Parts: sequence; structure tokens; C-alpha cells
Amino acid sequence: MATKINLPNGWNEVTLSRFAEMQQASDPSNDEMDGGAAEWLAILTGATVEEIESLPLSEVKQMVSESQWALEPPTTDYQEAFTIDGQEYGIIPDFSKMTLGEHQNMELYSNGGVIENLHKIMALLYRPVKRRGIFRRKEVEAYDTKTSPARAELFKEKLTVDKAYGAALFFSLFGMSCMASTLDSSEMLDMILRNHLLENQPLPNAGG
Repeated sequence: MATKINLPNGWNEVTLSRFAEMQQASDPSNDEMDGGAAEWLAILTGATVEEIESLPLSEVKQMVSESQWALEPPTTDYQEAFTIDGQEYGIIPDFSKMTLGEHQNMELYSNGGVIENLHKIMALLYRPVKRRGIFRRKEVEAYDTKTSPARAELFKEKLTVDKAYGAALFFSLFGMSCMASTLDSSEMLDMILRNHLLENQPLPNAGG
């Protein structure tokens, strides 16, 4: 019985771990016969290369055609909060109040490669929401180096690219210096990410 292969329809169906793998794969539009398309489609769908190679060439061509959206940068929109497994996570409310340890870790992750460490960057920026304060403003947990690694692994496997790319683009383009601004996080991200000059800009693969 043939294995059912599910082709994602957009970045909202691609996890951060799969996204990182896709950046290392060959461009599938070059030639379906050179093996690049099989590797790329295997990563995108979660199938094995052998399963993709067992498909009729016409079907592989159709899959490549239907996944052209994955060759374009994700949207630069960002989300102030998202929910995974019933837990809501919100972005830290004030970049200027980040601790020395948070700054050091952010620079370490960025310098090590934004895409490779995207799950760690998101785990630092987004924390479990404790409660909603005045005007329903979200209050998030303090940064904890003991719980952050587990959250990073959760984000790596379950957080999708559409929820993470905008925030990562901001940090890859503007670095830590912007985080000392007196603007709160949502105001800063909204001001920059919605600027038309940043629309459809590719995300650098490494920090610095």
C-alpha cells in the first residue's frame, strides 16, 4: 500500500525544524531528475527520499509546481502571542528591560546562525503568559535558563514559520542595538516589520 504524502499548502504548515532543513537543500526548480527535488520534497513533506523517488515523474513535477510558495520568503508579519498544546506564549513586553544574560544568549544564538537557532531565539523572546494585566496586556514569565531549552525544543518541532519569521527578521536585520530602545516590543516590531522596505526580504542565514 502506497504511503500517503501530505504536501503543505503554506508556511503555516511548516515547522521551524523543517524550515532549517529546507535551507540546506538544493533548489527543486533546477531539475527534477538531479535528486534535488526529491531531497527538498522529502524535507517539505516529511516523507523519505526513497518514497519521493518512487513516485511517477509527472507527480513529482506537480508537487514541485504546487510548492512554489516555499521558494519565496515568508511574510514579515509577526504575532504578539500564539498557543501550542493549550499554552499561550507572548512576546516579552519591553526589550529595554532584558537582562545581561538574555542579551548574551541572544547574541550567541544570532551569531551562530539565525535560522539554525530560530527555535532558541523564539524561546527567549516568547514566554508562557502568566496572566493579562490592565487593558488585558499580557504578562509573561521571567526568563529562566532551566526552562528555556525545553521550550526551544517544543518550538522547534511544533511552532510554524509564519509565527516566527517576522520576529527573526527583525533581529537579523537590526541586531541587539535596537533592543535598548524605549519602545515596547510590540510597537518596535510593528513599526519596522510593516515598513514596506522590508517586505519580502530574505532572512540571513547567519548572524553578524
